[in-house]
Amino acid sequence: GSRGCGADVHERGVAYRALGQLDRAYDSLRAWAQAYSASSAAGAAQIGWALWNAASVRSEQGQHAAAREIYDDIEDNWRNSIAEDARARALLYMAITENRIALGAFGEAESYADRAYTTLRRSDGESIDSTKALGLLGDVAAARQDAPRAVARYEEALAMLGRVAPDQTELRDQWQRRMASLSPH
Repeated sequence: GSRGCGADVHERGVAYRALGQLDRAYDSLRAWAQAYSASSAAGAAQIGWALWNAASVRSEQGQHAAAREIYDDIEDNWRNSIAEDARARALLYMAITENRIALGAFGEAESYADRAYTTLRRSDGESIDSTKALGLLGDVAAARQDAPRAVARYEEALAMLGRVAPDQTELRDQWQRRMASLSPH
């Protein structure tokens, strides 16, 4: 049926992306989103996931303005179909935060990062995702050249990381490097 066809297109999109064929990946993922929007039963959530993959592809290509438009479409899509407090929305806000940082829209970045962190703390308590959201708040502050605030956020994130996922050394090293680059000496 039509669902199988949509899934094939999506698999192809993911495969192209893995192979670094980003334009082909993007076209497949957009086609998948179109297939879903044509079949109303499949729902906006599925369209959102397809578009999210497409937005990630655009981000990998450095096409942040194009990615921004897609992220805005997903938000519109999910406004009525996925609860405001759902983890999926929070994870989307994290992706949008990175997009806004890349675009230099730091005020928007901070507000998305705040919403992500607040939602994830409510749904997960202390978790790897809420820790990453804290780290993103550090990234926003760093991008704004607000070193004291960035360092405070990274220190909070590192402390939480030690409690929830001490084995995540890559993340720990990344935040420590960013903190080191912010300190004046």
